[in-house]
Amino acid sequence: MNELISISTIAYDGYDLETSLRQISQIGGRYVELDATEGLSRHIKLQDFQDSAFEKKISTVMRQFHLSSIAFSGHMDLSKEGTVSLFEKKMRFAKNLGAKIINTFSGPFERIETFYRIGLST
Repeated sequence: MNELISISTIAYDGYDLETSLRQISQIGGRYVELDATEGLSRHIKLQDFQDSAFEKKISTVMRQFHLSSIAFSGHMDLSKEGTVSLFEKKMRFAKNLGAKIINTFSGPFERIETFYRIGLST
């Protein structure tokens, strides 16, 4: 059976990102879901999405530990005004790291109309 298991770095909250990636590699992980959930994880911060040196460093460390990113945790409430541009930055960042999947959520049902309006206006 050819299964892909991607281990999220959120499981290593409290550790720096390099230590998290090293640990994932040491337990036999090959795929990593980098976490950039604002307010939940400290591995990737908002300013990191603008920093090509940071992106390059992550790529280098992942190669060093023989890891690939197939998924990216970019969770955020997309029903809030001003979130689309940040989500676009997260998507570019994730793509540049090789991720094919980005995980997020639309927001609470009470703001579903706002979600649709924001999404359609971009």
